Amino acid sequence: MIKYFIYQYLIFYTFILINYISEPYISSPFTYVDLITILILSPIYILFGAIDFKYYEFFKAIGKRRKTLLSIPACLSAIISVILIEFM
Repeated sequence: MIKYFIYQYLIFYTFILINYISEPYISSPFTYVDLITILILSPIYILFGAIDFKYYEFFKAIGKRRKTLLSIPACLSAIISVILIEFM
């Protein structure tokens, strides 16, 4: 279960960090910069999604309730980590 928590933490951390870094480039009036940013980020998200599905097979033995209960603190930990890194 610790491996699942670490796995979820890394997935959430990566997605939050990518969104945080790309956020200034995607703005309200949709421009070519926004389009280029989306085109660059799409393969990254697809790659992480493929990796996620590949490694998710290892955690079939863990029940859905435990996965949910482990994913929530992993997500909160990832958010806190990104916030701490931002302000350091």
